[in-house]
Amino acid sequence: MLVEDIFNMTGLGTVLTGKVLSGSISTGDQALCKTPSREIKVRVAQLLDTNSRSIKKAEAGSTVGVVCKEIDLSSFSDCMQVEGDHNRVVGVTLVFAPKKSWWG
Repeated sequence: MLVEDIFNMTGLGTVLTGKVLSGSISTGDQALCKTPSREIKVRVAQLLDTNSRSIKKAEAGSTVGVVCKEIDLSSFSDCMQVEGDHNRVVGVTLVFAPKKSWWG
């Protein structure tokens, strides 16, 4: 998933939004968040549809918000470019593990 936006939602955590490019993602899945300078192991705490409603699974082609509690916005300081009155996310992807098999 190519990450298009990153923000905090009060009470939920850090949300990474983008389109699922292949396969599927489910709540509880493990992922590797890749930035230009690091790789961070995360677990999908919650998935949100485009109306911010909680969903259990998203298929390829779906635009979703992935809630991850293990990371915060400071982890992405090298990935934000200011464009006008907002920040643009550059070079961040989420790679999903094959059904809970990466780490214990």
